[in-house]
Amino acid sequence: MKQLSETFKKQIVQRIVKNLLDIFILQMIRDQPTWGYRIKKNIEQEYGIKLRHGALYPLLNALENSGYLTSRKEKHGGRIRKVYEITPKGIQYLDAYYKFLNEQIQMKDIEVFKGETIERELTIGKGKADRRSTETNGGKRKKTFRDY
Repeated sequence: MKQLSETFKKQIVQRIVKNLLDIFILQMIRDQPTWGYRIKKNIEQEYGIKLRHGALYPLLNALENSGYLTSRKEKHGGRIRKVYEITPKGIQYLDAYYKFLNEQIQMKDIEVFKGETIERELTIGKGKADRRSTETNGGKRKKTFRDY
């Protein structure tokens, strides 16, 4: 059962990285300016995802064209590399992403309950936190945790 859980975890991580590859790349470059081949190797090593050059470099170009990255050519060991660096706009984009993600984590807790998805919202009332939830299957009355 544990191995199955690890397999699912790996699949989920790979899916998240593939869908949010721009975020992962911006974060990697925010930590340290770098070049495409190093990005490719880091993604493969960290997440087990084999990036094709035909996917990576168009994404880097799009991030640069959008103003999230800049690039410069540097000579390393006789080779010229295009080194990418995050811009202030790229940092703002990352900060906005992390702020949104934190808001979602703090304000909503999605859980599967008896085969139905239940959405729970944290509301503040009368000086203390009160958790309430609503079913997502139509216009039924709001349910609280006490209803379960």
